Amino acid sequence: MYELDKGKFGRFVAGRRHELGLTQRELASRLGVSDKAVSKWETGQSLPDVALVVPLAEALGVSASELLECRRFGGGEEMDSERVERLVRSALTLSDGPARPGAVERRARLGLYVLALALGAAGIGGLFVAGGLWLRHGALMCGLSALFGLWFCFWGRERLPRYYDENSLSSISDGPFRMNLPGVRLNNRNWPHIMRVGRIWCLCSMAAAPWAELLCSALLPAGWEAAPLPAYLAALFVPMVIAARRHG
Repeated sequence: MYELDKGKFGRFVAGRRHELGLTQRELASRLGVSDKAVSKWETGQSLPDVALVVPLAEALGVSASELLECRRFGGGEEMDSERVERLVRSALTLSDGPARPGAVERRARLGLYVLALALGAAGIGGLFVAGGLWLRHGALMCGLSALFGLWFCFWGRERLPRYYDENSLSSISDGPFRMNLPGVRLNNRNWPHIMRVGRIWCLCSMAAAPWAELLCSALLPAGWEAAPLPAYLAALFVPMVIAARRHG
């Protein structure tokens, strides 16, 4: 998904405001927002709502396209269809809320992530050394959880773009990550709960995967090996769907 660089956007807004001799309060007054909101835009802490793109561009004496690209265009410069598409998508990602987790929250999650990964790796290694067991499924599940956990804990959006609240969408595309929850309408009411379920599941499954395989090997009949991956995915997505419908 295309997304504006907050730092670059903020520097462009601040630069144009200084060129025009405007204070943050004066610019805010023209837009009907607080000077604190303008300060947050200029320092890269947040982005304005998509509805403010045109008024902000007019107040800064630039076009909406120049504002979204964070630069002035040369005379006669034209945009091809790919550039137009990128600008439209960039505009749609504008939101008042934080798109990614903050630094403090990332550090807290990092500690839990490293602990869960260490427990999973220790379980796989310990069981192999102690009994010569190669936990093929446990290692696979631990690896998948570690990969998914990177997105749910660190890279995933904390808030969806506003158009998710205004339309009925069941899928999200965020960089290389793709997720589809059929029958669920994604919005900013249920999204935090979906992300929370994903984080909890990934952290728990990373730590517990080797022991779960060992338990299944002892209790389940032969042939159970065909079920782990479908069961793993179901255990991840079913709670998400339940959380989404409960809070949607």
